[in-house]
Amino acid sequence: MIDVQVRAETGEILTYASHALDWMATLQHVDEEEFPFLGSLLPFADAMFNSRQAGRLRRELASQPIRELLGEGPAS
Repeated sequence: MIDVQVRAETGEILTYASHALDWMATLQHVDEEEFPFLGSLLPFADAMFNSRQAGRLRRELASQPIRELLGEGPAS
């Protein structure tokens, strides 16, 4: 399971999402050289990204190889 929260500088949660994810079948196999943000995530640890990093993470998530790994169709 991956839970995501977007917070304001004050700590207020602006939006959140959750995705059931089998770590061993998906993100464990991400190429850390090609996808450094996704490749740096750990299954039992929190991660924090600043606004610039979050944009890059979003681009990684929208890439076709990652969408296929997650079992999703093309990005819209």
